[in-house]
Amino acid sequence: MEVRLCHIDADPGKGFGIFDSSILGLSAEDQANNIRDAASINYGTAGDAWLTYLTENLDEVKMKAKEIMREFKSYFPEVKSQANRVCDRFSILAAAGEIATEAGITGWETGDAVKGVKECFENWIMNNGHDGNQEERNIVKQLSLYLEKHANSKFEKIISLKNSKKSDSENNIEDDSASISKVAGSRSGYFRESDKVFLIPPNTFEEICKPYSLKAVIETLVKHELIKADKDSHGTLKINNPNVDYTRAYAVKKSIMDYRF
Repeated sequence: MEVRLCHIDADPGKGFGIFDSSILGLSAEDQANNIRDAASINYGTAGDAWLTYLTENLDEVKMKAKEIMREFKSYFPEVKSQANRVCDRFSILAAAGEIATEAGITGWETGDAVKGVKECFENWIMNNGHDGNQEERNIVKQLSLYLEKHANSKFEKIISLKNSKKSDSENNIEDDSASISKVAGSRSGYFRESDKVFLIPPNTFEEICKPYSLKAVIETLVKHELIKADKDSHGTLKINNPNVDYTRAYAVKKSIMDYRF
């Protein structure tokens, strides 16, 4: 839905509300009223003219549209994944605007449509990134927010009493450690000081991840290196510590709380 219905900020930050300038009124409010009054008298003309032009010049319009769309996308070579699909949609708008201008329908200068659509797409990129994978961002944000809110109230700290040493597992850290700072209410897991990870038992972790699927969450965390896991363990880490109530957990790195895409 976020790819099909692309959100862009209504306020361009120019001090004119939803407008980026005031040329039809003394203020943004005055301009909005003038546009409303003009639209109530003049409407439908551009639509009829556009459809007439399309039907009379269809082959030419198709070729021109493809050319403008390719040129528009060339301004954003770094976009990929979902952002690339969104760029396709914005390129169609740019092509339609430029062709309608060429047909004498808009009253704009050549290039105005491309310029305006570029600004809108740049705003979308600012909010969603160059990959546009909003689901991954939402997953990381949800987990990060949960840990920020409950790190001190729902996670018992495990502090090393001796120098930590690596075990046979690349990710697992064996140490002589003690659990401290008992939580007053329900516990979500442990925070291990030795390698800065939150150890969350499987059932609790799956509950925290909802409504996202466990598979999607694990894939996202692995992709962005925000989780420690044993090989072929479905994202879990073996825990060899008598102070921890379970032998396997999802070990989410503390760095997730400061992670930026």
